[in-house]
Amino acid sequence: MQVYNFFIKYYMKTINIFKSSETFFNDEITDNTEEYLYQKTTYDDKSNVIEEITYDEDGEIVAQLNNAYDEQNKLIKSKKVENGEITDNVEYLYDNELLIKEKHFYDGGFEDTLVYSYDNKGNKAIQESYDADDELSEKLIFSYDDDNCLSEIDSEDEDGTKIISQQFEYDDNKNKIKSIYFTLDEKKLITEYRYSDNLLAKVVAYNEFDDISEIEEYYYDDQNRIIKNIHRDHDSIITYLFNFNENNQIDKYQIINREGITLQDTTRVYVNGQLISSTDIIFSPVHNRKDVVKTRYEEQ
Repeated sequence: MQVYNFFIKYYMKTINIFKSSETFFNDEITDNTEEYLYQKTTYDDKSNVIEEITYDEDGEIVAQLNNAYDEQNKLIKSKKVENGEITDNVEYLYDNELLIKEKHFYDGGFEDTLVYSYDNKGNKAIQESYDADDELSEKLIFSYDDDNCLSEIDSEDEDGTKIISQQFEYDDNKNKIKSIYFTLDEKKLITEYRYSDNLLAKVVAYNEFDDISEIEEYYYDDQNRIIKNIHRDHDSIITYLFNFNENNQIDKYQIINREGITLQDTTRVYVNGQLISSTDIIFSPVHNRKDVVKTRYEEQ
């Protein structure tokens, strides 16, 4: 299923997010949650996220993210803890503006490293993965065509043996029109990208037998904003609808299944361009259950 993330950037120091919810079975309320502090995000004076804390209904911390930046505003450290365990702890190293190394540390002393190198145009050319013993485990090689568009990605193991490969083709406008993925057992998976008025209109994915496995269709308004996306596969047809306010912000978002049932209905309220609240109505036809989640955003 296609997943959308809509990022909202705040130019302030702290945003508190409060949530409350109600659960209905057969239209009768069976559970409700009083409003509680769900997430607190702190920003520096350059609007970078420096800390994000997520709480459960009892006020206990369930996740925490901490970031650090250098004087050039580049992320140099990021640490994520979930349920008391470190899930990611990363250090980033740069050469001028280019990221050349990221080192991941995990609980138990395990770590791995990604090393990047670039061509003379600043394109990523090689990505190498090293394990805790500093042994090469995988190498990705990136190739580009005469128009500087990514044309191929090759994956090699520690012995230099090609594992998998992916190739890309483009039209005269440098729009990607085809992706060919070669699997470990030398099977070929093709994805085609089709355009209308230079806007992506349809993505068609084929399986190893050249049968269509998935289709994505995109529809736009007169401002070239996506207002509808239809996802089709063998099991489902899902429609995503988007509505924009006068400030070009999404204020309504719906997910509808092939039977025309609305699975999710989200509305957002803005004041002077700032998101202050949202309501998500999520419906499960199988269980005849409806969850209503209300979210309130408060700045400090």
